[in-house]
This record gives sequence, C-alpha cells and structure tokens, in this order.
Amino acid sequence: MVLIVVVINTLVALLCVGGAWQLWQLRQVLRRVTNTLLSLERSTHAALNEAPEEIYKTQLSIYLLREVPQYQRLQSQLQQIQQILKLLSWSQTVWRRLR
Repeated sequence: MVLIVVVINTLVALLCVGGAWQLWQLRQVLRRVTNTLLSLERSTHAALNEAPEEIYKTQLSIYLLREVPQYQRLQSQLQQIQQILKLLSWSQTVWRRLR
C-alpha cells in the first residue's frame, strides 16, 4: 500500500515538474515576443512621431503654391495647351479620313 502511494506521488511530482518546465519555456517565449513587440513599437513611434507635423507642412506648402498667381497663370496656360493638343489630334483624325 505504501509502495502504491509512493509511486503515485512520484508520478504526480514528475507531472508537476514537466508542467513547470513547460510553463518556464512558455515564459521564455513570451518574454522574447514581448521584447520584439516593444522594439517594433519604439521603432514605429520614432518613425511616425513627426508624421502629422510633416503632413501639415506639406499640405500648407501645396496650399500656398496654389495660391500663387504664377501657379494660376501656369494652370490656365496648361489648359490652353491641352485644348490646342486636342484640336491638333482632332484635325489629324479628320485629315486621315479625308485622305
């Protein structure tokens, strides 16, 4: 009877040691994953920390560019050139049909 109790206690102790070993390994894996995620978070925070300010500066620059009269003049010249090119394309099509 004592032998059965000792054998059962030994088996339970071995199961507990095995479970403790598995938990220790899981803890090591979780520690590595945590460190990796923290490192990634620091990197992305450093990279994106300045992003809103830079986006705002770029938007302001674009707005100011569009407000410049020279830009507006160039815009109208571009529209005129596009109309001329469309007219030339149309005339070329008509010329080909007539030949």
